Amino acid sequence: MDNKAYLDEIAVKGKRKGAGGPILSPTVIKLIIVAVFAVIALAIVGNMISSKNAETVKLYESVYSRVSALADKKGPFGAYQNKLNSSELRAYNISTRSSLETTLSTLSSAAKGVNLNVSSISSDVKTKEKGIVNQFNSSLENARLLGTLDETFASEAAYHLSLLISLEREARAKVTDANFAAALDASIADLTVIQENYADWPPIASD
Repeated sequence: MDNKAYLDEIAVKGKRKGAGGPILSPTVIKLIIVAVFAVIALAIVGNMISSKNAETVKLYESVYSRVSALADKKGPFGAYQNKLNSSELRAYNISTRSSLETTLSTLSSAAKGVNLNVSSISSDVKTKEKGIVNQFNSSLENARLLGTLDETFASEAAYHLSLLISLEREARAKVTDANFAAALDASIADLTVIQENYADWPPIASD
């Protein structure tokens, strides 16, 4: 065999050795693509669930912060108790404060079940809810100066309690924890009766 023939034979053997085809078959490539898309889809769904959970916890924070601000001694139901002329309004007010304080306590006890940390509520939620209650206080103070405190107190109390009840109902629709749900149910029931009392004040005098 001459040199040329020998070299040609080596070249042919080299081609045969390298002719094993691609390392990954089309089927394997398809499976890899499907797996990549599955991972991406799971990541997107995970982020959506995480974001939704964060929004729900923020709603619970709003409920707790609103109740806390309304139940505060410097809040409307605490600061104006002794300034009301109507004995009926004073009685309603006592019931309101008692209900709010009970709600605050039961929500705090059940908070762990919905991942609500009452000691580290976000500052933006606190600021928003406190601002709403501060407006309530401002309206009452203006009414006191104008000599219309009782009338304004009744209408403002009815309005702000209706806002709180709506907020609680919104939260209740998302709750799966039995203890937190029970706390909201009890609060909604109590405050609805009190809110209706304020809305119906002053009572219509009978003939």
